[in-house]
Amino acid sequence: MKRLIIITSIIASGISVMAQGGGFQQRTKLYQSDNDGQNFFLAPQLQYDFSNNTTITYEYNLSLLRNKTGRNGNGGGNFLPSIPLVPSNQMFDANGNFIDGSVDFLGLGFDDFNFAIPRGFANTDDHLHQLRFRHKFSKQWEISVLSSYKSLSSKYSSLFSSSTSLIDEALPPTKDNLLLNFERSFFTSDAKALQISPYITGNINIGKFSNRIVLGTDYSYLNNSSFFSFPIDNAFFSTPLINPQFPAIDYNDFTPDINIFSGDNKSKINSYALYLQDVVRFKNFTLLAALRYERFNEKVRNETYDGGNLSELK
Repeated sequence: MKRLIIITSIIASGISVMAQGGGFQQRTKLYQSDNDGQNFFLAPQLQYDFSNNTTITYEYNLSLLRNKTGRNGNGGGNFLPSIPLVPSNQMFDANGNFIDGSVDFLGLGFDDFNFAIPRGFANTDDHLHQLRFRHKFSKQWEISVLSSYKSLSSKYSSLFSSSTSLIDEALPPTKDNLLLNFERSFFTSDAKALQISPYITGNINIGKFSNRIVLGTDYSYLNNSSFFSFPIDNAFFSTPLINPQFPAIDYNDFTPDINIFSGDNKSKINSYALYLQDVVRFKNFTLLAALRYERFNEKVRNETYDGGNLSELK
């Protein structure tokens, strides 16, 4: 049996505008998000029958998630009374670009006027392998073993502006003399999981009662490792405030000597369980009783560091 499913999801963008004022200043905020994602599933299954009593089934599941995100936000700078005020939704066009001439930046306290304009992508590859063995060794009893192995790899990168600065410090902070300063963050995660579940199933009839008994055990192992990094107060890219052009997101665009805050997180989980299940049927009544004992051990190691040369960390 083969199944092919293609799912495409698009999350619509939303705009919220908030303005508040008092005293000698007014703050305006704009938030707009736009996410485009595609998820691809593939799940073929292969079964081989050795005989009427013994079968082996192999199933493979593949999931590929590709997601691009974009959010525009005016972080809420201080506008002085001498500046004409306009609603935030008139500061950006439909594509999120700043509209030239929508605000007069003369006298603007630009140090308190920070934009947050992230652009990012997230890629996740999910692989699952399952193998099931079933053998019926009598009319009433059979043994089954289900084993699965899963690997998941995720990558996420985002580009965001952290502050504004002057092109020429000798000139006033007009709209022609402001730069958007950008930073980048990066995150990767790799996880691997193994699970083995052997169990015995049998049917026992005691008088008018029909019992179906399952005795089994589970063993699972999870190993997860992640790495994240982002710069500290060190913008590597700047663009004029008027119609800013956002570069393609590429982790290799980092300058070699950029200051970063990085972390390496690892976790390992071992667990096993024993369980007993009994299904009792009598006429139109069915009673299910189950007993399960589980034990697990988790080890976590987290290391963070800042500064240094990024080229040495790759």
